[in-house]
Amino acid sequence: MHETDVQTVRILDALRITPQHFLDFEHGIGRQAVSTVDKINPILIRPSRTRWPFTEFWEINLDTFHQGLRTTLDPLGVGYCYMMRRSGKLVHFHASGWAQLRNDGDLGWGLHIPMNIASVSKFITAIATVRLLRNKNIPLKTPIAGFLPQYWTQGPGIGKVTFHDLLRHEAGLGAGIADTGAGNFGEARGEIGIGSSGIGKYNYKNVNFAILRVLFATLTTTLSPSSTVPPFLLVNDDVFWDVVSASAYSDFVNDYVFAPANINPREFKEDANAAKAYATPPTAPGQPTNDGPGDSGPSGWRLNIGELVRLLDEFRAGSMMESWRAQQVLSNMYGLDNPLTTRAGPVYYKGGRKLVGMQGMDSAIYLMPGDVDFAIFVNSWDGKPGGPGHLGTIPTLIQNSIEFALFKF
Repeated sequence: MHETDVQTVRILDALRITPQHFLDFEHGIGRQAVSTVDKINPILIRPSRTRWPFTEFWEINLDTFHQGLRTTLDPLGVGYCYMMRRSGKLVHFHASGWAQLRNDGDLGWGLHIPMNIASVSKFITAIATVRLLRNKNIPLKTPIAGFLPQYWTQGPGIGKVTFHDLLRHEAGLGAGIADTGAGNFGEARGEIGIGSSGIGKYNYKNVNFAILRVLFATLTTTLSPSSTVPPFLLVNDDVFWDVVSASAYSDFVNDYVFAPANINPREFKEDANAAKAYATPPTAPGQPTNDGPGDSGPSGWRLNIGELVRLLDEFRAGSMMESWRAQQVLSNMYGLDNPLTTRAGPVYYKGGRKLVGMQGMDSAIYLMPGDVDFAIFVNSWDGKPGGPGHLGTIPTLIQNSIEFALFKF
């Protein structure tokens, strides 16, 4: 066997990649089902021009917020689950309805129920990217061109695109992509070939985070930019890079994001007890969300509500990177949607939606002032394309829960 082939075998062994992985990707088994689309509205919370002074005199009353959530969601008759913690300590947890209906699995919502968090995965990818670049002493405003697969064609302007631009959806990519796009390997290669239309203008597209996932292959030195598929694997370069980059990305997230939050290693597959997607009102059968590693980067992770909130806690506490650097991730809105401006300070936010036809699920995270972390799952969609779904009232509930707290100091 040629020395290059021997090195490839060692890489595949280290990543626990078998020949079946390549066959699955080549035939589309590991990819997202055609009927399932990752559909989110990235502006559920619109930015405000108002900057409130003296934010230290205001706070979000979590009891009021908790009651508002229940008053709003309970009458809808849908399944949901949420948790809020302050400085790592549980403040409120509530679950209602069914993760899997009585005649469709008979599984009520609870702390242990995982759900596909869809585009909330982008925040996990952002944390992992910043941590990896820190490990390698690579500045965030470094151009990505030298880390891309060399067999890809690089279109005009790609030489100026940086990691910072991808993390903020400001790389000038995806102008011709309908909606938010598929966010897979083929789309990533295609957009790099088309080139950038200009740096600095916000344009939310899944392809930005698909490219970041591919870059984990070279940033972790699992592959070099010049790597090509060895002949004995009998697949093309795209399949080879797709599989290896997804595995390199998964391993890094498990080791440097999930492990510090005491989350067991995860794979891109549905658990038997995972929440199913339903319409409103929910009726059986619900739909599983069978996307695989080919969708990783922009989407793909499944966590339960306790794991997700614990991840937010540990991220801000400095377990994954220095606390000041974690705040920089938030301030730069890496992997996040537009923040909510409140009298108590900014509320950083990311939402995710997964649809299967007219059935769907929404997830969201909120990193609030006062070291408060909040996450919520709803496994029914209201059927209104482009709308905020059942979580659309949360910004108002937050604003209505803010109170003057001068005498607490």
